[in-house]
Amino acid sequence: MLRLSLPHDLLHRATQLLRKQTHQEPGRPAAPHPNPPDTRLSAEGALSLHTALLRRIRVAYGYTEVDFAQHLLRPITALAAWLHFLPGPPGGGFERRGGALEQALTNCLFSLQAAEGRTFDDGEAEGSPENNAQCWRLACALGGLFTNLADVLARIEVASDDGVLWPGEAMPLLQWLESLRASRYHYRWKRTSVPDRQHAFYAAVRCIDPVVMSFLVEGNRDIARALLTNISGLAGRSDDALSDVVSKVAVAVAAHERSDSTSAPPDDLLVSTLKRLFGTSDWLPNSPGGHVWYGQDGLYLLWPESAIKILQSLPKGARAIPGFGSHDDLLGHLAARGLIAATPSPLVSIRPPGSTKPHAAVRILEPSQLFSDREPRAAALQFRLALPDSHSVECVESESSLPPTGAEGQTLSKADNRGS
Repeated sequence: MLRLSLPHDLLHRATQLLRKQTHQEPGRPAAPHPNPPDTRLSAEGALSLHTALLRRIRVAYGYTEVDFAQHLLRPITALAAWLHFLPGPPGGGFERRGGALEQALTNCLFSLQAAEGRTFDDGEAEGSPENNAQCWRLACALGGLFTNLADVLARIEVASDDGVLWPGEAMPLLQWLESLRASRYHYRWKRTSVPDRQHAFYAAVRCIDPVVMSFLVEGNRDIARALLTNISGLAGRSDDALSDVVSKVAVAVAAHERSDSTSAPPDDLLVSTLKRLFGTSDWLPNSPGGHVWYGQDGLYLLWPESAIKILQSLPKGARAIPGFGSHDDLLGHLAARGLIAATPSPLVSIRPPGSTKPHAAVRILEPSQLFSDREPRAAALQFRLALPDSHSVECVESESSLPPTGAEGQTLSKADNRGS
């Protein structure tokens, strides 16, 4: 065997050279990666703020990891790319970094849980009851995930450092940033925009994987139809169970989240509360026994029945704000802000169909401000509701008649809907 004999000093130099190549030189930092990944500009980075919330959704949904990844995690990740770290709209309780996504995930979680004990009409469904139950729960979760998307996209304006505006209805925020080769953006809230559910519908459909829709239509196409109807804002029937679940959860989540914070302006609190109430089946105009009536002469709210619901849905601390302390205070606040007709008196007498006696009511001046689709979700009655020569009506409030603050049937724990 041939052996090579190297001088001692040559062997020593080779050893030193290898050490310099394989180890960092003292006092000098390691060479950076040529293209270090920026986790802040990723959907995963946005979701990292809400890992505890994601974990609760995973547990609530059950089934396998594959099912959860396909049915919920993919739409959630797509929505995270769309909203990134944007805050929630003013007055909604989620006005913080990542609040828009946090609100969507919270609505998703509680809609999923609320669907657990709800009975849905399967009609002529061919699928098994167990499979249909899973599909309804998934549809409710997805409806909750996207229920506030229209409000966010309509009211926020996002711009790059160069002043380029984000087309929020057309593409995800992260995709837009990548197209501009930008890493920063700025935002501001617009006070006058009315949510356009059609634009939000396009964004939501892009976020929902075709595999999910295929799963929903298997055996019962009504489930997929109910989900799309809810997301588009076209749901208007009082017997629409999916929209009923989602809208009531959204009201409860917003009311609870605002319960410890009244930093938003009173007008924003009141308008956002009315918008959410008008989105529920309980506030569907012209429903028998309801307190919202829509006739040829305008949209009316029975008083004080509507006041009870409004005060109940406001944050607990809001009762200390001037204008929210009682029915009379709320009536004066609505009139002073131009939300209801105030002359000759805020209260008038109307006679809803089927009623044997007049009822006190207030008339909303601009209903389009309070409806996501600009018009009430029911056709106007073919007659006037206000009685001829209607005089002002006295309305006496009884504090004992006020129900506990919060939405009926919804119990939320603040510690439970926080991401880590």
